[in-house]
Amino acid sequence: MTERDARDWNRAHPVGTPVSFFRPDGRYLDTHTSSEAWASGLFLYVDIQGYSAPVRVDRLTVRTDGEVYAG
Repeated sequence: MTERDARDWNRAHPVGTPVSFFRPDGRYLDTHTSSEAWASGLFLYVDIQGYSAPVRVDRLTVRTDGEVYAG
């Protein structure tokens, strides 16, 4: 992934976008993004509220049932 890919993600999904994350422990976390995405190696990453490590954006489902969180 490139910085252009990150810019495209950020344009379509601003900070505060509602997302669901399937955690490694098998539970879902309904939350929102808390940072812009960035490229690292082959993947894009973003921080999400309520989880302590960066998450690959391909592991997220963007929810359409909520408004963007303005924090």
